This record gives sequence, C-alpha cells and structure tokens, in this order.
Amino acid sequence: MRKSRVNMVQTPAQYTFIHDAILEALIFKGTTVDAEQFSNYYKKLQQPGNDLPTIEQQYEWLKRMRMDTIPANVKSATEHRDKNRFPDIVPQDNQRPFLNRLYTSGHDYINAVYTKETRRDTTVLATQIPLPTTVADFWTLVVEHNVSQIVSMETAPPMDQTCAPYFPTEDIAVLTDGAFRIDYVKTTQLDVGTVTHLEVLNLKDNAMAPRSVRHLEFNAWSASNKTPDTPAAMLSLIKHVADWQHKTSDKKIVVACRDGASRSGLFAACWEILHRLETEQLVGVFSVCLYQRQFRPQFIPNLAQYEFCYMAIDRKLEDYEIYSNFR
Repeated sequence: MRKSRVNMVQTPAQYTFIHDAILEALIFKGTTVDAEQFSNYYKKLQQPGNDLPTIEQQYEWLKRMRMDTIPANVKSATEHRDKNRFPDIVPQDNQRPFLNRLYTSGHDYINAVYTKETRRDTTVLATQIPLPTTVADFWTLVVEHNVSQIVSMETAPPMDQTCAPYFPTEDIAVLTDGAFRIDYVKTTQLDVGTVTHLEVLNLKDNAMAPRSVRHLEFNAWSASNKTPDTPAAMLSLIKHVADWQHKTSDKKIVVACRDGASRSGLFAACWEILHRLETEQLVGVFSVCLYQRQFRPQFIPNLAQYEFCYMAIDRKLEDYEIYSNFR
C-alpha cells in the first residue's frame, strides 16, 4: 500500500490498530450476530464443546487486546493529583473534555472521558462522583456541554469523605460552588431510582439563561455486587434516560460513579449495545466492549459485567418479543 500512498499508516498506533483489527476478525469472527439468531447463539455460548469462543474466552481476549496499547497518562496523574480519586484511573488528553478556565480557577482538567458512540451523535461523558476539589469542575462540564441529564450509577457512601455533596436536596435547597448556583426544584421517584430536578445558574455570565438539569440516582446496584441487581433494572434505567434524551433532544449525558469507570463503563456499553440492536438488529457485545475500552481501559473490569451485557440483551429480546418483529 505504501508504494502507492507513502503516507498510509503513519504512526505505531495505526499499525497496532490494524493488527488488533485483523486479530479480532480472525479469532472472533461471528461474535456479532443478527438479533433473530441471538437466542441460539447465546445458548451455544453457554454449552462447552462447540466451535464458538465461550464468554470467558471472549473476555480474556478483550482484556489483552487494548490494555497494552493505551499508556498511562502520567501528566494527568501527577499534575492533577488532587482531582483524581484513584491515581491509576486517569483520562488520556485526547479522550477527555477540556474545561473553560474562566470557571475553574485557571485549569482545564477534569477526570472524565468521552465515549462517543459509533453510529449516532449521542455522547456519554463518564466521570467521577465529584471530590471536594472538583464540584465546580463537574458543573462546568455539565454547563459547557449543554447537559440536562446526569446519571449517577451509585449512591455515594455516607462515610466516604472523598465524595462531596454536589447537588442540593429538599433539605438544603441551594448549593453554590465556583461560578455556579444550583437550586433544588423537586424530587420524583422512578422504579429504579430517584430523580432530583435542578436549576443551574451561571454566576459569571448573566446573559446565560438558567439551565434545567435532572439528576437520576440509580438505586438497583448493591454496593457489594459487581453488577446491577437484575438485567431488567439496567434496561429500565436506559429506557428512562433514552426517553429524556428524546424529549430534550440533548446529545450528551453525564454518567458518574466513584471511579468514573467500573459502573459508568457498564452503562456506556449497554447503552451502545442496545442502540445497535434497535437500529441495526445486530448484537455485538465483544465489538462494543472493545470499542468502549479504548476510551477508558478500566471499563468492564470483570467477567461478571461482560456476562451481564449478554444477559441484558437476552432479557430485552424476551421482554419485547423482538424476534417476531425482525422476521
């Protein structure tokens, strides 16, 4: 190829990507299937002795194929030590949003990553539940990216002093931090969580109208478990989030958990897997998880979460009888 186009494959990263793509095609050919074939495919994955790679084998290859190609961001870990809850979970500069220095006391850093979807323009921004030093940064992220929906994948442990109060409640109706004032509006209950409706006012820009934001705290994932309580709970969460996105036409969602990875990543993966199912009638758990882990290698950190993605799809197809619609 380079005889005809000398500038093809210009970097080691591109060369590595080609290698990984070929490896994926050779070893995991057939991991993406039509929705109408998924039921039989999923049953075969759970039966030993067939020619398909098992779920366990898929996950082992998933761990190997990207982790070594994404270097640690030493700069983010050292220069912004007070803004990272865990020093080994930091974003690459080419994967993170940059904040407006006007609102953040002169820096542009937040421990967050884009997880751009492959086939639509919605973006999930995965980030940490704010530390005491990052509350203003968090709200800068929300305002600058025109976000109207925050999804917290867990309740901050009450004894964890690294988790700062970052939104007002009925008891404390106003929270002011940095350039923003956040006012409490009301609380509503869903089957899988609590929604707190908020209004955000930019104190440094009087021309900017107050922004309505809703904060959805997912309560169907026990602190001691590696996955949500049930696949149905995750499906319900995603439906609530998608319905709100459709209503507001917003293109970005902020999804938070303590480390910005272990729970947020499962949401991002399931969100994309379900979108492919609904728009293309395809199921590709391996390819989606591989794609998502390029943004943050700590996404889908265990086999249980990888298996959960399959369980969620199986439940989705059972509940809505999609098989008959695809025939």
